[in-house]
Amino acid sequence: MVGITKRKIIAVILAIMSILFCSISFKLTASAEETTAYTDVLEDLQKDESFKKENFLVDDNKDSINLFQIAESSDKELFLYVFQPNHKVRTIQLTKIKMAITAVSQNFNVYELTVLSFKDGFFKCKVEDFIVSDDDRRIYDISTIYRKIEDYDNETDTVVEKGAKGKRFVAKTIDGNVYYSVNDIIVEEVVSQYAGFIRYYDNSLFGKSGYDYEDYDSFFLAFSTKNKIENLISAEVEAYVYSRTFVHNSVLGFNYPDKDKYSETLPVKKEFNVVRGIYDSYKTPGLLNVKEYSWNQIQTVEEFKAEKNLTLNKDINIDSNQWVLRFFNAPYITDGKNYLFFGTTTRTQYCVEGVVCTMLTFTSNDDIFMLGVVDNILKPSKNPSGTVSTMPNSDGLWDMIQKAISLVLIIVVCGVIFAILSPFIPMIVKGIALVFSWIVKGIWWVICLPFKLIGKLFKRKDS
Repeated sequence: MVGITKRKIIAVILAIMSILFCSISFKLTASAEETTAYTDVLEDLQKDESFKKENFLVDDNKDSINLFQIAESSDKELFLYVFQPNHKVRTIQLTKIKMAITAVSQNFNVYELTVLSFKDGFFKCKVEDFIVSDDDRRIYDISTIYRKIEDYDNETDTVVEKGAKGKRFVAKTIDGNVYYSVNDIIVEEVVSQYAGFIRYYDNSLFGKSGYDYEDYDSFFLAFSTKNKIENLISAEVEAYVYSRTFVHNSVLGFNYPDKDKYSETLPVKKEFNVVRGIYDSYKTPGLLNVKEYSWNQIQTVEEFKAEKNLTLNKDINIDSNQWVLRFFNAPYITDGKNYLFFGTTTRTQYCVEGVVCTMLTFTSNDDIFMLGVVDNILKPSKNPSGTVSTMPNSDGLWDMIQKAISLVLIIVVCGVIFAILSPFIPMIVKGIALVFSWIVKGIWWVICLPFKLIGKLFKRKDS
C-alpha cells in the first residue's frame, strides 16, 4: 500500500510538471512568433553586387550623413540605409524623417525611425507607421533626416552633403521584381526659425460669468530661408498638441497652486495648412470692454510685430526671420469657483511640441514652387512669447478689481481688529514684555548655571 501511495504521489507531481512545462513552452513559442527578426545592415547591402564598402570613406571631420539606399520588404515595410562618416568620434541617433509619397500626396510628413542595425557607420532604419502601397511605381521624396547627437537636442541634417537638396527614390515592380533608382530633388533650407505663441487677454469686464474668463493663445512659427521667398502662398506645418490643467486655491483673491491636481493629456499629432490671405479671429466673451482681434495666417515679420497692443518679451528676437506662420489657435480657459474671495481656480492651457514646417508653396520670378523643407524640430515654451492686451498688466479687468477689493477688505479687517483691541493694547504690551523678560531671565539662568556649580565645588574644596 505504501508503494502504491508513493507511485500515485510521483505520478501527480510528474503531471503537474508536464503541465507547467507545456505552458512555459507555449509562452516561449508565442513570444518568438510575435518578435520579428531583421537581418544585419551589411548582410542586406552585400546582396547588391554594386555595393562597395570601400567607397564609403571614414572622415572624423565630416559631420554630414548620407542616405544612399532604400528597400521595401514583403511585409510592406520601408527601410532606409544611411552612412555616417564620423561614426568613430561621434555617436548619433537617427530619430525621424520628413518624406512625401508623391504618387499619393504632395504633402511631406514626419515619420518616426527605428534603428534596426548599426555596424561600421552603416545604419538600417525602419520607417514606423508606414505601409508600402500596391502601386507598380512608388515615389519617395525625402527632404530631411532628423538626428540626435550624443546629449544634445534634436538637430537636422540634409540627406546630401552640400546644398539644399533632398532625394527622390523610385521603386518599380516589374514581373514581380523590384528595381530602385535615386535622383536629387530641390528642397528649401531654413536658416533661422523660432516657435512660440501670443496670448490675447480677455480684458472684458466680468469675462464669461464673473469669475470665469477665456484668454486665447495663437501659436506661430517664424522662419527665414536660404533663398529669399518673394511671395509665400501657403505652408504646411506639423505639430503635436496636448493640454494641461492646473488648479489654484484662492484666498482673498490671491492664488496658490495645488500641485496634486496638475494633469496633462497625451500629445496628438496634427497637420495644419496656413494660407496667406485667410484670417483667424478672436472675440473676448465678456460683457463690457469687448474686443475683437484678427490676423493673417501668413504674415511677414513686420506685419506680425505691427499688431496693435502687442508686447513681445524682451528676450524674444525674431527680426532675423522673414515669415510668420500662425498655424494653431486655442483658448486658455480660467474657471473660477469662488465664494466671497475664497475658492478654487482651474486653468486649462493647450501646448505644442515637435513643430516642423513640411512644405512651402511660393512664387519666384513668376514661377510657382512647391518644395519640401529642411528645418529643425522645435519645442516652444509653455509661457507666452508676447501678449496682446488693452490693460497695462494683462491680467484681466475682473481679476484686477478682485485683487483691489481684496486689498481694501484686508485693510478694513485689520482696522476693525485694531479698533476692537485698542483698549487692551497696554495690557497686551505689558503681558508681552513680562513674557519676554521671563524668557530672557530663563536663558540667562541656563547660561550661568554651569558657572554657579563650578563655584560651589571650589568653595567645598576650600572648606
